[in-house]
Amino acid sequence: MPSDFPRHHRSTPDRAEMAAATARRSGVAGGECGTVPVHVDDQGAVLPGAITHLIAGVPVSDLGAGIDWYTRFFGRPPDLCAGEEILWDIDEHATLFIEPDTARAGAGRITFIVTGLDALLQRLAAHGIEHEPIETYSDGARHVTIPDPDGNAIAFVESPRS
Repeated sequence: MPSDFPRHHRSTPDRAEMAAATARRSGVAGGECGTVPVHVDDQGAVLPGAITHLIAGVPVSDLGAGIDWYTRFFGRPPDLCAGEEILWDIDEHATLFIEPDTARAGAGRITFIVTGLDALLQRLAAHGIEHEPIETYSDGARHVTIPDPDGNAIAFVESPRS
């Protein structure tokens, strides 16, 4: 567990403290967004009832076109097809899936914290995936949106510490 993570049991941590700790762990400046329920014991171990994984979905209008684009985006085929949900494992505890939903296609927003932003964008360009202009924030973090064919906002953020 990161050294800046609250080490004592609390069910409603101070919002500013949690935002700052999250920002330090991710390398991206954070703001005050609300209370995050965190339950840890005196040694920092997560207690039962904690959120441990993320599975996020992106609606697409054409499943075949979505599979093609996200396969090029991730540089590999999907890890799992469960009916009309097509899944890519991002990390040990994070998965992104696409699913057909014409009514909501284009409304998705996903942001990945990355290292090697320029190399990632070069790889995407080599596979025919374009991006919007890179923004550099006052803290040095760089952000770029890579719209999918439906206009879902898939973004990368790179910390200045990367």
